[in-house]
Amino acid sequence: MTSAAAKLSEEVVLRLLDRCKHHGHLKQLQAFVVALGKGQSNFYSFKLLRFCALALSDLQYARRIFDSVDSPNTYLYTALITAYSSHGDTNEVFLLYKQMLRRRRPRPNNFIFPIVLRSCADECDLEGIRSVHANVVKLGFGGYSVVQTALVDGYAKSSQNGLFSEAVSLFQRMVSTGERPNETTVVCTLSACAHLGMLRLGRRIHGYVYRNDIGLNSFIWNALLDMYGKCGSFVQTALLFDMVSEKSLASWNSVINCLALHGKSDKAIAAFKEMLLEMHPDNAGYTRMLANIYSESGKWESVGNLREMVEKAGQKTPGCSWIEVTDKLEQFYSGDGEQHGTAPKQLHEILKSLSESSIYDL
Repeated sequence: MTSAAAKLSEEVVLRLLDRCKHHGHLKQLQAFVVALGKGQSNFYSFKLLRFCALALSDLQYARRIFDSVDSPNTYLYTALITAYSSHGDTNEVFLLYKQMLRRRRPRPNNFIFPIVLRSCADECDLEGIRSVHANVVKLGFGGYSVVQTALVDGYAKSSQNGLFSEAVSLFQRMVSTGERPNETTVVCTLSACAHLGMLRLGRRIHGYVYRNDIGLNSFIWNALLDMYGKCGSFVQTALLFDMVSEKSLASWNSVINCLALHGKSDKAIAAFKEMLLEMHPDNAGYTRMLANIYSESGKWESVGNLREMVEKAGQKTPGCSWIEVTDKLEQFYSGDGEQHGTAPKQLHEILKSLSESSIYDL
């Protein structure tokens, strides 16, 4: 086939692919590609596979297209691994990744590794992340920032049992080698510091963010609030919270959780009341949080009043929720049919007490 004919065939296939609406069209186009003698073409197979996975959401047929190619290239592997990952099929992600390692051609690259690491993190597979990390180093992809970020994120998400040291160590290596951590890396490392209680390192990261002009957006602000709060630096938490010009619900959530976590129930309730005036949050999650704090303080009448107030305001009564207070998980169940007090009285007490309490009285 001449180059002109090949280009024409390519244009025809792409034009027909744009008009595909269902499996019947796809199969006819696939037969046309085979008739052109391009059944083993990675280019055409990639186009067909992506359409099948994205437009038709048919991973089974997408896999048939992939398996029909004797020597799939990196683009085909990336397309199918991405499709499996987006549908939460981590098992197939790992199988394809291991197939690449076994065949050695093509090998995983800086596009494949982050997807596999994300799947490991979703499964909280710390050993899997360590194995992938070893191959990252072995194949020479340790210097890619997108891979480094995925490693930090993976270690942080997969270390929910307290093993956050890998994420912190990787961040320190990045900085020492001159790599510039991005927003995601900073947030994940601050989360690790929070769980490890590493206040000193958290402060150093805060300084690094400031000196290197890494944008202090809401994600980093909230990560800093969470870190200082969990590390017990209440004064710094309050000062940082006061510096936030536009306080989001997430910012309030970080402060209230921080206070509740360390047993400061009264101050957590005061913060919630202050948030009501500033934010007017129509969010059942905050109602559940306040109900848990009330119950932790033994203020059962206030719990009942709050629930009645919420029902009259049109919010859905909370189901089952939990909050961690002084190293204990406390649960709150709704829907037991009890009625306590009156909503107007409860609301009046909340508004009246605003002038008497402040979250900054730490």
